[in-house]
Amino acid sequence: MNCLFCNIAQNEKERMTIYEDERLVLIMDKFPICDGHALVIPKKHFEDIYEVDEKTLSHMFEVAKKYAKVLMDVTNEKGCTFSINYGDKQEIKHLHLHIMPNYKVKPSKKVDEVYNLVVSYYEKEKKN
Repeated sequence: MNCLFCNIAQNEKERMTIYEDERLVLIMDKFPICDGHALVIPKKHFEDIYEVDEKTLSHMFEVAKKYAKVLMDVTNEKGCTFSINYGDKQEIKHLHLHIMPNYKVKPSKKVDEVYNLVVSYYEKEKKN
């Protein structure tokens, strides 16, 4: 199978990783629609939300919930949007969850800055 997100999930050189475990990766979106736009991608291939098991889906939202809190802390925003596309709107046929802060959608110019803030936050948490 030639799936872009399967390849990204297995190749850490191709991504800005925020968090990773045996089941999924949390990465900055390579083509963000706003600062802080990230993706939760299962390592196992599921084409859409109807194929994924409850345990994986629940874990995706646990990771997204934590990232949303971190993102709001480092950007001083007041909320986030979680989004899963499937069907006609799904560009990449591998289940993934978008997390975006709720500020006005604009071209991203601070991806590296937000990424560095978020990664620093996660690293500090690991030490505690």
